[in-house]
Amino acid sequence: MKTLPRSDITHLEVKKSGSTGQGTSQVCHFKILAHYGNNQTLTIAEDIDGEDLAGHFKNYLAERLNLTEL
Repeated sequence: MKTLPRSDITHLEVKKSGSTGQGTSQVCHFKILAHYGNNQTLTIAEDIDGEDLAGHFKNYLAERLNLTEL
C-alpha cells in the first residue's frame, strides 16, 4: 500500500475505467485518481458504479481532505 501525504495532492479526478453489460443494462465503472507531484497519479478508489456516485464520492473526499477544488 502506498501512502501519500495530503499536502502532496493537487487535485482529484474521476475517470471511466470500463463497463459491464450492454444496452439498457450497461453499467459504467469509474475510479478516482489523486494527482500529485510532476503529473503523477495514484488510484484511491476504483470500481465505482456510475458517474454520479463517483462524482459525489470525489467531492466528499475533496471536502474531507480540505482540497479547495471540488
